[in-house]
Amino acid sequence: MSRPRMTPELAAENARKDFQMEVKLQRVRLDMSQRELGAAVGISAPLMSELLADPDKLSIARLRSIIRTLRLEPSTILRLLGFTEKELHAYGFGEKCEASGA
Repeated sequence: MSRPRMTPELAAENARKDFQMEVKLQRVRLDMSQRELGAAVGISAPLMSELLADPDKLSIARLRSIIRTLRLEPSTILRLLGFTEKELHAYGFGEKCEASGA
């Protein structure tokens, strides 16, 4: 049985879901509520909720604040910005680099 072909649209949707999951997991690790994250980046809790539900609405400045606050993995952010797995591997953000801590 063959796998479904990865279209750009499917890749973008997967990147959004990965980003949302990574933000949530990191918030839990840091014992930080969504309200606290919003306060840390200077926005209201409802706006933070809206932006996390649709990361395409995030400005670069807000994205940068979230990345810094949560100390997110660069590969998660690069996927959200449209980099492919092939490109991530080429730039050293592949599974081998992440697993080795590089």
